Amino acid sequence: MTFRTLFAAALVAFSASMASAQEVYRGDAEVIDGDTLEVSGERIRLHGIDAPESDQPCYHKGEARMCGRNATQAVRSYLRGKQVACRAHDRDRYGRVIATCYVFENGSMRDLNAAIVESGFAFAYRRYSREYVEEEDVARSKRRGVWKGRTLYPWEYRRGERLAQ
Repeated sequence: MTFRTLFAAALVAFSASMASAQEVYRGDAEVIDGDTLEVSGERIRLHGIDAPESDQPCYHKGEARMCGRNATQAVRSYLRGKQVACRAHDRDRYGRVIATCYVFENGSMRDLNAAIVESGFAFAYRRYSREYVEEEDVARSKRRGVWKGRTLYPWEYRRGERLAQ
């Protein structure tokens, strides 16, 4: 069985398991930033996670790095050649779908939101969910991604807080 056939079968099973009230978006994903995708023409904000803002720096060994851009690139690299299936939860104030997205990987569906947090390229967004706190703890303990150095939480950065170099 080819990868595409396996993925299609997994998507059918996944879609059938969803409650009829929940929309599922599936296909190739365009990565907008570390926590936003576009799938099937719909802008999707990943549920329960918050990635650094595009212009947000972090500091590692005294050197500034663009954590937001790094997060976007990491998600692009991870999704290259893969399709996603996103289960909608709600819409945010900007009209984006809030969703948990999955990728077919190694014979099973993997929670993309969890993978991004566990890799250290996003934080568990505790204001809206405690779903990815364990993954954040793993990333922090293994000093992955943003946890290699110092940075602000994205919600602090959006409020105007800044780190001194």
